[in-house]
Amino acid sequence: MAVGVVCHDAGGAEILSSWVSSVGGGLVAASGPALQIFQRKIRDCRFVSINKAVAESDWLICGSSQDSNFELEAIKKARLVGKKTVTFLDHWVNYKERFIRTGDLVLPDEIWVGDKIAEKLALEALPNVPIVLVTNPLYAHFLEEYEAAHMGQQESSGGRFLYIGEPAPKGGLRRSSLVNFDVGRSSASFDAVKFFLDNVKLLKARIDSIIVRPHPSENAEIYRWAETYRSEYSVVVSVKNSLAEQIAGADIVVGLHSMAMVLAKMAGKRVICAIPPGHGVCQLPGMDFEYLRTIKLASENDS
Repeated sequence: MAVGVVCHDAGGAEILSSWVSSVGGGLVAASGPALQIFQRKIRDCRFVSINKAVAESDWLICGSSQDSNFELEAIKKARLVGKKTVTFLDHWVNYKERFIRTGDLVLPDEIWVGDKIAEKLALEALPNVPIVLVTNPLYAHFLEEYEAAHMGQQESSGGRFLYIGEPAPKGGLRRSSLVNFDVGRSSASFDAVKFFLDNVKLLKARIDSIIVRPHPSENAEIYRWAETYRSEYSVVVSVKNSLAEQIAGADIVVGLHSMAMVLAKMAGKRVICAIPPGHGVCQLPGMDFEYLRTIKLASENDS
């Protein structure tokens, strides 16, 4: 049976591109950050419009978006012609909100999740939709990429940092007044990157290099200030290599709520949460990350 794949946001695209790689084929309607992810991960990908994906497929599998209507429009169009729709949920937050636009709830026929925690949360948030627990294809695909990248890495002295950027959630961290940028969307990482750079020495590790990797939905220019913020160590903003390659090249991975932190933990890296004091906790359930602010507080209490 022919399947249409519809995706806009990066999180869903990472999962669905791995799913397409594992099952083969698929008509892909992609926009926004998802387009580059599919182009990078699937060389022979056939890109089509939503209308073509609906018309030429037997069923649709979709990602989900925080703001875009892209996937919801595809679900509506498929429903009009009686074709089944499935949404594969990424991450662990805002499940119901992903299906609401201008007050209307637009649900697929079925929802897939990739772990037990997501299954429980989805059952609570969306009790009227069948929830199906499946193997998360991203995990196996990432580990394959990681192992290949890791094989080519030189021995490290333990001082290579990777900071994972991500856009600010609604009601998230306030924008820092440190830099007056109007490029791209407001990012939670303004305050968090500053907090990280100001306190990285407290991690008691060498600092050979720091790479800041913007989220796929962010413009890299909003982080350029970080390259000159601290003079005592090198900071580079880069998405030159894949996420798996950058994690393989890092000794310590730092972030806020990013799925990349889960992948780094799977790869055996030391993972640090850089949410500043007073800004809540990491939204990644079941992950025992270190908090930079806790390390900072302990350091202050010892001094």
